[in-house]
Amino acid sequence: MLKSLKPLLLLALALFLYSRLANGAIFFYINRRFVWLTWLAVGVLLLVALSYRAPAAASEHSHRLTGRAAALLLLPVLLGWLIPPQPLSTAALSGRELNALPQTALILSGRPARQATEAGDPTLLDWVLAFGESPDPATFAGETADLTGFVYRREGLPPDTWLLSRFVVTCCVADATAIGVMVRAPGIAVEDDAWVQVRGYFDTDNIEGEQRPVLVADAVVPIEPPAQPYLYYR
Repeated sequence: MLKSLKPLLLLALALFLYSRLANGAIFFYINRRFVWLTWLAVGVLLLVALSYRAPAAASEHSHRLTGRAAALLLLPVLLGWLIPPQPLSTAALSGRELNALPQTALILSGRPARQATEAGDPTLLDWVLAFGESPDPATFAGETADLTGFVYRREGLPPDTWLLSRFVVTCCVADATAIGVMVRAPGIAVEDDAWVQVRGYFDTDNIEGEQRPVLVADAVVPIEPPAQPYLYYR
């Protein structure tokens, strides 16, 4: 019975990985530049499973699949199917140390950021980097921005001020770094952890005793989480 489970377990694992590739949920776990390795893993698992031959009786003692080993192989597949995939959110910030770049929007956790790979309009990470490189936050006053991220409310901020945040990933979510740009949205109600698109212009404000750039919102539009919710390092 257990001998016949070997190829079935390998097939189940290959199917699970393929499902995450097919529905795009793989981007909730790893940097997009490593997706090809997941495709490779699917191919190898299928190849091994389909080429599997039961061992001869004389050598079964050295190839035996124990119940414990089968459970260890099956457990991640079952958990993967039972727990819906979700990108990192404000819950992932719980208990993490908060750090700040000089004169900037906040780096909420992890290492200093580098440039993102997303093309087109400046991303939230591009602005965070620009703020960190400038000694004067007033440099950005009047500049317009159109940014997306999730809402993170930090204790001590005014009621109409919150952080528009994203996670930046190097390899996988284990090394994810949260970044944020201060947003002031007077008269605009938004829910914590909601994904939004913010259009507005930058001003400066004294927040927690420091002059910082603040994106004054002209419009805040609720959106669905993007297919690739993270920004990426080069």
